[in-house]
Amino acid sequence: MGELEKLRQELAAIDQELLDQFAKRMRTIEKVAAYKGQTGASIFVPEQEERVLGQLPDQIPPDLTIYARAFLRTLMRLSRERQYQLLLDTAHSPSSSVSLRIQGLCEGSAARSLSLILSILSDLELPLLDLQSLHNGAFHLEFATHPTDPRGMRALHQIQQEAGGIHLLDGSD
Repeated sequence: MGELEKLRQELAAIDQELLDQFAKRMRTIEKVAAYKGQTGASIFVPEQEERVLGQLPDQIPPDLTIYARAFLRTLMRLSRERQYQLLLDTAHSPSSSVSLRIQGLCEGSAARSLSLILSILSDLELPLLDLQSLHNGAFHLEFATHPTDPRGMRALHQIQQEAGGIHLLDGSD
């Protein structure tokens, strides 16, 4: 067996450990969602996420900090998506349309807000059909969803809750 194959086997073992820990994390997230559902607490708490990210300098070599921050931001975003799924799928009826069109207005960092929106759609495996920059920070976005698929409603809710500075101006079925 060559050196590269040995390294790939080592990576496969690490990936399995990460997946095991990810599954454990998501089971804990289900408990967090249940608690938040009972107490009415907000799913997205930016201050808590900043506290988690602020602990990184002591835990990771400096040359890996940017990657560790991206990794943790992704974990936290996926955790929020799971919470939205658990709390919203039973609370909302699905859309009667096969596509959702949104017009919005970005205040502040449009690039960061749109990046988050695209990540949400990608994570939920909702295909982007159209994205247009309009004027003065406004945009038009359309994505596909099935009438019985609650991911569309979750995506809208998550975008509205988390994409700071995004104001949904119009949504149509």
